[in-house]
Amino acid sequence: EELGRENQQLAFVIGTDQLAQMPNWYRFPEVLDLGHWIVLTRQPNGLETAMHTLREWEASGLAQRIPGSPDALHGVWQLRQGKRYLRLTGTGAPALSSTTIRETIARTGTPPVGSLLPEITTYLMQKRLYGSNALKEKAHER
Repeated sequence: EELGRENQQLAFVIGTDQLAQMPNWYRFPEVLDLGHWIVLTRQPNGLETAMHTLREWEASGLAQRIPGSPDALHGVWQLRQGKRYLRLTGTGAPALSSTTIRETIARTGTPPVGSLLPEITTYLMQKRLYGSNALKEKAHER
C-alpha cells in the first residue's frame, strides 16, 4: 500500500509467465492497484498466453480493453475500473524467463547455458539469490 501511494507513476515490468501467475500472488487483485503494468511478451507463445489471461480478467471484471487501443501486441487495458493500466509490448529477449533460470539453478546448480553474464552469476552467488547456494557448492567442487 505504501508503495502505491508514494509514487503514482510506478510501473511494474513482468513477463507473461508472471502475468498468468498473478492470481496466486498475495492480496491479488489489490496488488493491481499499486502501479501500472508493462507485460513483456516473448516468442513463441507470449502474446497468446497474455491474451488468454487478460480475457479471463475481462470476464471477471478485473480488466477492460481500452477501445481504440492498437493491435493486441500493443493493447492497453484499464485495471479494476481504476486509474491503473496494463500494456502488452513485444521484446527481443530470449524465450527464457527468470522462473526458468531459478528452476534450472535449483535443479542443476548452474544457470542455463548462455543465459547470464558471468558477472551476474557471481552476483547471485555472493548474494545467495535464485537458489544460488547450489551454484556456490558447485563452484567449490571444481
